[in-house]
Amino acid sequence: MEQIKKSLSFYNLWEDDLEGRIRPIVGDASLPYFGLPEEEFQTIGKTLRTIIHCASWVNIIFDYSTLKPSNVISTLEALRLANQSEVLVNFHYVSTLSTVFGAVGKVAHQHTEEEEYKLASAGRGGYALSKWIAERLVIQCHRKGLPTVIYQPGTIGGSSIDGSFNVNDYVFKILACMIEMKKVPIVSSELSLNITPVDKVSNYIVQMVKKINSDANLLSASLDSITLPILNPSNLLWKDVLHWIVSHSKTKNDANAVESIPYSDWAHQLGNSINKVKPSQLMISMEPFLPQLKLHIPSFGISESNVSKLISQTTLHFPHFCKRIERELVYKYLDQIIRISSLDKTQGLFIMF
Repeated sequence: MEQIKKSLSFYNLWEDDLEGRIRPIVGDASLPYFGLPEEEFQTIGKTLRTIIHCASWVNIIFDYSTLKPSNVISTLEALRLANQSEVLVNFHYVSTLSTVFGAVGKVAHQHTEEEEYKLASAGRGGYALSKWIAERLVIQCHRKGLPTVIYQPGTIGGSSIDGSFNVNDYVFKILACMIEMKKVPIVSSELSLNITPVDKVSNYIVQMVKKINSDANLLSASLDSITLPILNPSNLLWKDVLHWIVSHSKTKNDANAVESIPYSDWAHQLGNSINKVKPSQLMISMEPFLPQLKLHIPSFGISESNVSKLISQTTLHFPHFCKRIERELVYKYLDQIIRISSLDKTQGLFIMF
């Protein structure tokens, strides 16, 4: 419980009454029966009515075989847990939007399963493939009678309330590097991001769980698992974010305000910051991404045509769940980065992927 309390407190989410509502069970999601004795696993399963499975190892570097235990086996075990119940359990699986797109950028559901597998295997890394295969397990169980929902969040950003961010998120780290370097690159005006604040994603899932619990027909009437992409209806341009980093630094009365430089110069300076004799923990953690970042800044945007296709599914149940990200929220993110970077000097918060 202390670890849960510490983590929630770090993100300003802990409330004292939560202690009586959370029952920690120490195990390992990547192991059979979650690393628990089989009898205990069965006993827990008998008491369940709803399962929300979001445990996974999010890593865009490692291959499928490395991520399979955490992302595929854990899903198989969660489905096994649902099967222990004496009543029908509603199973909610949190996947990723990475599973939606094939190697050529087309929506994967336009293809047969065999074609989808080939696209998933050839066009994506181990993480997306592991989540795609886990989705197939969920869909198979749905076809055998287990009510299921699959959520596919895109890039999850910091809280829209106070800007709290996952400190080891890739986008967060890129922004943190820019602030540490006091340099931002000049990029193409078309490069974009599609970010959905974490509280909007979690609230969407919780509200959907409540809706399904109050109307079982939502799931029973569907031949396949309900699949819900969760993404922001509006892309955010990288050039705007970089401009806001510069303007934000000027509000801090910093003598060394952030400045814009050509991308090649920025990438070269990033390499120098990572490879110097005593780099910061942040820079050390970014070393695996240096080859990619030397070429271009990653685009996490989604084409307008694909946004239109997917958002109709996202907003089917909750039409106004998320607004466009504006400067005010990005400023909150930047304030959090400055706070975290200061803490990292003593607590080592940034880790290797």
